[in-house]
Amino acid sequence: MGKRGPSKLRKPDTEFVEFNGVTYAKRPHKRYFSTNRSDPVTRKLYTVFLHRAVWEFHNGPIPAGMDIHHKDNDPRNNAPGNLEAVSRAEHNRRHNAFAKWNASPESKAHRLLAIKRGWEKAEYRDYTCSYPHCGKCFKSRRVNAAPQFCQRLCWERNRDGVVPHKCSQCGHVRWRKSATIFCVSCRCPSSSSV
Repeated sequence: MGKRGPSKLRKPDTEFVEFNGVTYAKRPHKRYFSTNRSDPVTRKLYTVFLHRAVWEFHNGPIPAGMDIHHKDNDPRNNAPGNLEAVSRAEHNRRHNAFAKWNASPESKAHRLLAIKRGWEKAEYRDYTCSYPHCGKCFKSRRVNAAPQFCQRLCWERNRDGVVPHKCSQCGHVRWRKSATIFCVSCRCPSSSSV
């Protein structure tokens, strides 16, 4: 045959099935029987799966957002009675063993136990606040990353670029972005001239 005929596809352990005059191949590392077709207008290749072709032949077009599921979970059994149309979400739920485990009560109990053990093993360590105008020493037992700030206020001030300004009249310290000479909140006689 030609360059793209079955001779090129024939590799050890490759299975072939013919349906409606079209040959479908299943390689060992693949789950489903498939073949490549080309669009006559754009000449782009696309994959056609045997189970979808069987469904369309017997039931018409596949509804939008639906997948074709093998009822007995055997991808080699493409009999029309073994195929059903299900939503993509339902199809993923049926095939995803991890999702099945995550939905179980045993999984929730396992996760909670792992979190509890992690916190029990965590030890308090000494850290210094990274905000330049704070520098306090504090303790934390955070397990996933070292904390940089002693409190949320220091984090916000660092993020916003807030620095301390001392009133030249009363000595009151205000945290502001702008450099104000006088304190607005104090009753300094010169604060009204600001």
